[in-house]
Amino acid sequence: MPNILWLAGLAALFAISASAPAQAVDYPRRAYEATYITTGPTGTTTMRLASDGKGHTMSETEAGLYHVISILDYPGKVCLMIRPEQKRILKMAMEDGQNNLFEGTAEKPPNATSLGSKVIDGHPCKGWKYGSAASGQIEIWLADDIELAVKTIITPKVGGTRTTVLKSYSAATPPAATFAAPVGYSIIEKPMSPAP
Repeated sequence: MPNILWLAGLAALFAISASAPAQAVDYPRRAYEATYITTGPTGTTTMRLASDGKGHTMSETEAGLYHVISILDYPGKVCLMIRPEQKRILKMAMEDGQNNLFEGTAEKPPNATSLGSKVIDGHPCKGWKYGSAASGQIEIWLADDIELAVKTIITPKVGGTRTTVLKSYSAATPPAATFAAPVGYSIIEKPMSPAP
Protein backbone atom coordinates (compact mmCIF):
# COMPACT_ATOMS: atom_id res chain seq x y z
CA MET A 1 0.00 0.00 0.00
CA PRO A 2 2.72 2.61 0.84
CA ASN A 3 4.44 2.00 -2.51
CA ILE A 4 1.12 2.63 -4.26
CA LEU A 5 0.73 5.93 -2.40
CA TRP A 6 4.22 7.03 -3.34
CA LEU A 7 3.80 6.08 -6.98
CA ALA A 8 0.41 7.77 -7.06
CA GLY A 9 2.00 10.96 -5.80
CA LEU A 10 4.68 10.81 -8.46
CA ALA A 11 2.13 10.08 -11.14
CA ALA A 12 -0.04 12.98 -10.04
CA LEU A 13 2.81 15.44 -10.24
CA PHE A 14 4.75 14.21 -13.21
CA ALA A 15 2.36 12.23 -15.34
CA ILE A 16 3.60 13.84 -18.52
CA SER A 17 7.32 13.36 -17.89
CA ALA A 18 7.15 9.65 -18.64
CA SER A 19 6.07 10.45 -22.17
CA ALA A 20 8.89 12.94 -22.74
CA PRO A 21 11.84 11.79 -24.86
CA ALA A 22 14.48 10.08 -22.71
CA GLN A 23 18.00 11.49 -22.73
CA ALA A 24 21.22 10.06 -21.35
CA VAL A 25 21.60 12.88 -18.80
CA ASP A 26 18.51 14.97 -18.21
CA TYR A 27 18.12 16.89 -14.98
CA PRO A 28 16.84 20.30 -13.89
CA ARG A 29 19.24 23.06 -14.90
CA ARG A 30 18.03 25.38 -12.18
CA ALA A 31 17.93 25.29 -8.40
CA TYR A 32 14.61 25.20 -6.59
CA GLU A 33 12.64 23.73 -3.74
CA ALA A 34 8.90 23.02 -3.92
CA THR A 35 6.25 21.43 -1.73
CA TYR A 36 3.09 19.71 -2.99
CA ILE A 37 0.01 18.39 -1.21
CA THR A 38 -2.09 15.57 -2.70
CA THR A 39 -5.57 14.88 -1.36
CA GLY A 40 -7.77 11.96 -2.31
CA PRO A 41 -9.69 8.93 -1.07
CA THR A 42 -6.65 7.46 0.70
CA GLY A 43 -5.87 10.66 2.61
CA THR A 44 -3.22 13.33 2.28
CA THR A 45 0.29 12.99 0.85
CA THR A 46 3.00 15.63 1.15
CA MET A 47 5.89 15.76 -1.30
CA ARG A 48 8.92 18.02 -1.14
CA LEU A 49 11.12 18.37 -4.23
CA ALA A 50 14.54 19.99 -4.53
CA SER A 51 17.22 20.52 -7.16
CA ASP A 52 20.64 22.15 -6.99
CA GLY A 53 20.62 22.76 -10.76
CA LYS A 54 23.85 20.75 -11.06
CA GLY A 55 22.46 17.24 -11.38
CA HIS A 56 21.32 16.48 -7.83
CA THR A 57 17.61 16.14 -7.08
CA MET A 58 15.66 15.04 -4.03
CA SER A 59 12.05 14.05 -3.40
CA GLU A 60 10.61 13.40 0.04
CA THR A 61 7.17 11.84 0.33
CA GLU A 62 5.11 11.43 3.50
CA ALA A 63 1.70 9.77 3.76
CA GLY A 64 0.64 8.73 7.24
CA LEU A 65 3.34 6.40 8.60
CA TYR A 66 4.95 6.10 5.18
CA HIS A 67 8.07 8.23 4.62
CA VAL A 68 10.57 7.85 1.78
CA ILE A 69 13.32 10.09 0.43
CA SER A 70 14.80 9.66 -3.06
CA ILE A 71 18.07 11.30 -4.03
CA LEU A 72 19.24 11.22 -7.64
CA ASP A 73 22.86 12.01 -8.49
CA TYR A 74 22.87 12.34 -12.28
CA PRO A 75 26.62 13.04 -12.72
CA GLY A 76 27.46 10.08 -10.45
CA LYS A 77 24.64 7.95 -11.94
CA VAL A 78 23.46 6.91 -8.48
CA CYS A 79 19.97 6.74 -6.97
CA LEU A 80 19.39 6.49 -3.22
CA MET A 81 16.04 5.36 -1.78
CA ILE A 82 16.02 6.26 1.91
CA ARG A 83 13.59 4.88 4.51
CA PRO A 84 14.13 7.03 7.65
CA GLU A 85 12.01 4.85 9.97
CA GLN A 86 14.16 1.82 9.07
CA LYS A 87 17.44 3.80 8.87
CA ARG A 88 18.10 2.06 5.55
CA ILE A 89 19.31 3.22 2.16
CA LEU A 90 18.88 1.27 -1.07
CA LYS A 91 21.66 2.38 -3.42
CA MET A 92 21.13 1.70 -7.12
CA ALA A 93 22.94 2.59 -10.32
CA MET A 94 21.01 4.90 -12.63
CA GLU A 95 20.73 3.75 -16.21
CA ASP A 96 21.21 5.90 -19.30
CA GLY A 97 17.88 7.18 -20.54
CA GLN A 98 16.27 7.19 -17.08
CA ASN A 99 13.60 9.89 -17.20
CA ASN A 100 13.85 12.87 -14.93
CA LEU A 101 10.69 13.12 -12.85
CA PHE A 102 11.42 16.57 -11.49
CA GLU A 103 11.43 18.87 -14.48
CA GLY A 104 8.14 20.08 -15.85
CA THR A 105 7.59 21.02 -19.44
CA ALA A 106 5.74 23.86 -21.13
CA GLU A 107 5.04 21.68 -24.15
CA LYS A 108 1.77 19.96 -24.96
CA PRO A 109 1.58 16.40 -23.59
CA PRO A 110 0.98 13.80 -26.32
CA ASN A 111 -2.70 13.42 -27.33
CA ALA A 112 -3.79 16.15 -24.91
CA THR A 113 -6.55 18.71 -25.29
CA SER A 114 -5.80 22.30 -24.36
CA LEU A 115 -7.69 23.78 -21.43
CA GLY A 116 -6.36 27.24 -22.23
CA SER A 117 -4.40 29.57 -19.99
CA LYS A 118 -5.04 30.98 -16.54
CA VAL A 119 -3.19 32.25 -13.50
CA ILE A 120 -3.07 29.86 -10.53
CA ASP A 121 -1.67 31.24 -7.25
CA GLY A 122 0.20 33.92 -9.17
CA HIS A 123 1.70 31.54 -11.75
CA PRO A 124 0.73 31.92 -15.43
CA CYS A 125 -0.25 28.41 -16.51
CA LYS A 126 -1.27 26.36 -19.50
CA GLY A 127 -3.71 23.54 -18.88
CA TRP A 128 -3.95 20.16 -20.59
CA LYS A 129 -6.33 17.25 -20.28
CA TYR A 130 -5.77 13.75 -21.59
CA GLY A 131 -6.94 10.20 -21.12
CA SER A 132 -10.51 8.92 -21.31
CA ALA A 133 -13.37 7.99 -19.03
CA ALA A 134 -12.60 4.33 -19.77
CA SER A 135 -8.94 4.53 -18.73
CA GLY A 136 -8.93 7.57 -16.46
CA GLN A 137 -8.22 11.25 -17.09
CA ILE A 138 -5.49 13.67 -16.07
CA GLU A 139 -5.80 17.45 -15.96
CA ILE A 140 -2.51 19.24 -15.46
CA TRP A 141 -1.69 22.94 -15.16
CA LEU A 142 1.94 23.78 -15.96
CA ALA A 143 3.44 27.08 -14.83
CA ASP A 144 5.30 28.99 -17.53
CA ASP A 145 7.43 30.86 -15.00
CA ILE A 146 8.75 27.95 -12.90
CA GLU A 147 8.26 25.06 -15.39
CA LEU A 148 6.60 22.81 -12.83
CA ALA A 149 3.08 21.51 -12.38
CA VAL A 150 1.02 23.84 -10.20
CA LYS A 151 -2.14 21.75 -10.10
CA THR A 152 -2.92 18.20 -11.22
CA ILE A 153 -6.24 16.36 -11.03
CA ILE A 154 -6.22 12.62 -11.66
CA THR A 155 -9.59 10.95 -12.14
CA PRO A 156 -8.96 7.19 -12.45
CA LYS A 157 -11.49 4.72 -13.79
CA VAL A 158 -11.97 3.53 -10.19
CA GLY A 159 -10.65 4.70 -6.85
CA GLY A 160 -11.68 8.35 -6.64
CA THR A 161 -10.16 11.64 -7.72
CA ARG A 162 -6.75 12.81 -6.45
CA THR A 163 -5.82 16.49 -6.56
CA THR A 164 -2.24 17.73 -6.21
CA VAL A 165 -1.43 21.41 -5.67
CA LEU A 166 1.80 23.36 -5.32
CA LYS A 167 1.95 24.81 -1.80
CA SER A 168 5.37 26.49 -1.78
CA TYR A 169 8.18 27.29 -4.19
CA SER A 170 11.62 28.85 -3.79
CA ALA A 171 14.27 29.48 -6.44
CA ALA A 172 17.02 29.52 -3.78
CA THR A 173 19.64 26.78 -3.93
CA PRO A 174 18.91 24.17 -1.22
CA PRO A 175 21.72 23.29 1.22
CA ALA A 176 24.15 20.59 0.01
CA ALA A 177 23.00 18.31 2.86
CA THR A 178 19.62 18.03 1.09
CA PHE A 179 21.29 15.77 -1.49
CA ALA A 180 23.50 13.74 0.87
CA ALA A 181 22.83 10.33 2.43
CA PRO A 182 22.14 10.48 6.18
CA VAL A 183 24.99 9.31 8.42
CA GLY A 184 24.53 6.06 10.38
CA TYR A 185 22.08 4.37 8.01
CA SER A 186 22.70 0.86 6.67
CA ILE A 187 23.28 0.78 2.90
CA ILE A 188 22.03 -2.00 0.66
CA GLU A 189 23.55 -1.91 -2.82
CA LYS A 190 21.52 -3.21 -5.72
CA PRO A 191 23.86 -4.47 -8.45
CA MET A 192 23.51 -3.19 -11.99
CA SER A 193 21.38 -5.28 -14.30
CA PRO A 194 23.45 -7.50 -16.60
CA ALA A 195 23.82 -6.26 -20.17
CA PRO A 196 21.32 -7.89 -22.58
